[in-house]
Amino acid sequence: SGVVNSTRLVVELKSSFHFVCRMEIPSWQHMEQQLQQLRSGCIEWISTEPLDERGNGSISFTLVPGEAFGVQAVMLEVTVLSSTIAKAALRLPEDKETEQELSDIVAGIVGNLDPQAGLISSFRSLLLRLVAELCPELDDSDIAVIGRLGRQTAPADRTPLLRLQSHHSQATSVALSLESDDDESESDVDMERANSGSANSSEATASHRKGFDPEEEDKVSVEDVMRWDQAVKALQSQECWNLAITSCGRWDGREALFGATLRNEGAEWQEVAIVIVATKTSICVELKMNQALPDVVPNAVAAVNLREGVRGPGALRSTLRDLYKALGVDLPPYFQACLDETEDCKAQTEGTASELECQIAAVDALQEQLGVIANQLAHFSEQDAGGSSKYPEGFVAQETKKLKKTQSLVKAEKEACDKAVCESLRFSCQTTGGPKVPVTVNLADLPSQSLRGRGPKEAAGLIVSALSGHGPWAHYAAFQFSTMVQREQELQKDFHCFYHSYNKSALLYEVQAVVARELFRLPKDFPPIPRLACPNGETTLETLRGLGGRDHNPTFRALGLSASCSIFASQSEAPPLTYFQGGYSCDDLSFRALLVTFLKKCCEESKVNGLLQEILSIGEKHELTTSSYAEKAGHTQNPTLSGYMLQIFVRKNIAAKYAYASQPMGTPIGSSIEAYLDKTPQANGQARVLFHPPTFLNEEKVRLFHYCSRPLQSCTATSVKASRGSLVEQLRKAIKPHLRDHKELVELLSLKV
Repeated sequence: SGVVNSTRLVVELKSSFHFVCRMEIPSWQHMEQQLQQLRSGCIEWISTEPLDERGNGSISFTLVPGEAFGVQAVMLEVTVLSSTIAKAALRLPEDKETEQELSDIVAGIVGNLDPQAGLISSFRSLLLRLVAELCPELDDSDIAVIGRLGRQTAPADRTPLLRLQSHHSQATSVALSLESDDDESESDVDMERANSGSANSSEATASHRKGFDPEEEDKVSVEDVMRWDQAVKALQSQECWNLAITSCGRWDGREALFGATLRNEGAEWQEVAIVIVATKTSICVELKMNQALPDVVPNAVAAVNLREGVRGPGALRSTLRDLYKALGVDLPPYFQACLDETEDCKAQTEGTASELECQIAAVDALQEQLGVIANQLAHFSEQDAGGSSKYPEGFVAQETKKLKKTQSLVKAEKEACDKAVCESLRFSCQTTGGPKVPVTVNLADLPSQSLRGRGPKEAAGLIVSALSGHGPWAHYAAFQFSTMVQREQELQKDFHCFYHSYNKSALLYEVQAVVARELFRLPKDFPPIPRLACPNGETTLETLRGLGGRDHNPTFRALGLSASCSIFASQSEAPPLTYFQGGYSCDDLSFRALLVTFLKKCCEESKVNGLLQEILSIGEKHELTTSSYAEKAGHTQNPTLSGYMLQIFVRKNIAAKYAYASQPMGTPIGSSIEAYLDKTPQANGQARVLFHPPTFLNEEKVRLFHYCSRPLQSCTATSVKASRGSLVEQLRKAIKPHLRDHKELVELLSLKV
């Protein structure tokens, strides 16, 4: 294989459970058998130590990284030690540069494995994440084996899934194991029930799957995470002698374990240790080994496991309830009431804020949008197949192409949203900071302004590094930056690109966009508009240049915008990678005065104060920062600023008229904007842009795109509480009745071309 040196990794996986379920021992053996089926030479099984009842065992295999990883002629010998008492560790005997890089990768993977997920799930996650990071050149047979790791069967139509996700994932790799595992037709629990011949028989497997829709297995469900967390928190809050929780895992998108000791005073049994194993397709009760129990206990467990139509993370409390009932245990009324409750994914538990509930609603809106797109595609397909389309020639093909592009973008956004929201639920984190969540960014190797002088691999690494420590929402930010670069690549030939970061001005920009929609019949989802009123007298780029170094001057600010020339503009005052999550704003101006001045041009002066208060109230309801608009202290300040970004594409043939390269404070530099953006090694600096409304609202000359650090701020569905769609609709209803007539408004805003 051309291997010239060898690196040995020793990884110890820790389980928080102090015993091993019956299902894990044969599953460990089954994984050994599957690893021996690998034939490509990129991953080869070496040896296995059987898993014992204390959870001790090991699997050793070799893995050769692929060319996509960028390191050749290296073989990894991986030994995975499983122990219920050992701490996670990584050991490298040598300290070479390549080995250090591999060490960092594996350490990151191991550090993000959930010790409460169980040994089998942890091993599966480890191997799949190694495949995702090191990109071994697997053939189709190996992909099939890894895709069904830990299972007896894997439908043939699922075989390409692992390859797709390991090489082309848009925004995230942390849940790769969940994505490639969720889609199978049978879970490990079902497989082991069928093989064990114990109380958990194959009849139970069949009954759990009645009425189950296989398509549901394709979804990483936010609601499932909420159901499990809600049930666990409810049980943890109960101080009941009959239940002692020994350990509770997290729902990882595929499975979760709940360990407990059940007590029954004065009966033929006093205590019984159990673990409840929930998967998407089933939920079952397992007895801890080496317990001396009367027949009534295993019989009760068997009866519970034979229930029909009970499965998934939402059935935890009902499973405990039915088990207590089968065992004949009388429970206190308050605890019985807790077990009788049904997990409702919309009911928020302690620590899950209403803000996160709104984010989840925004994710649901994306799913609805995908449904609308699918219906429209089906309609155009019927028209095309019928041969007698009512549309003009070429229209169906053109619209189908646009819809498929939008569909791909929305799917990628929903995937990133799902990961971010699920991680937020797990970490109970809804701020810009938080635990480190590794993300993956894949960029095409195509020309773009931001990638010049870097290349896609280096650029992706910079994005990942910048998002480190931003918590679960790093997933969504990674998607947004990937989309920014993708749009740069699509428009590279004809447009220069600029980035404008903001936060406190968000309300002003949205108000201006509402007025612009009424004037120019712009679509409802048109981006916020930073400038709409032209000053009296002509303002040109030379005017801005003359004020260079004084870009806080009111005359400059009337139409001038501060902008970065790349998402990696490290020499900019507001580098996009740094300020995207929280936004950027100056504090030496009155946003209230700007908004009042604008409203006076739009409506009668006598109506301005009332309209202003209504606008501020709408902004507060939608969690926009309003303290900067208050006449006196009193309006609330959003505790966590949210970042916004405008991506502004200006046609190259007019860019010199509307932008110049600058130093901080707008001081011009010698290069023309064309030379600075096209001929310097990297566009690391900043520019000042003359945002002339009649020009910048003309799609033939300028393209505007809007990015937000949260799904809710991007969501245009008016029905979603606190979404941008709701904000825009409420602002429209408040402002439209007070607007001057069209002709007068155009004149007062000086919008004549």
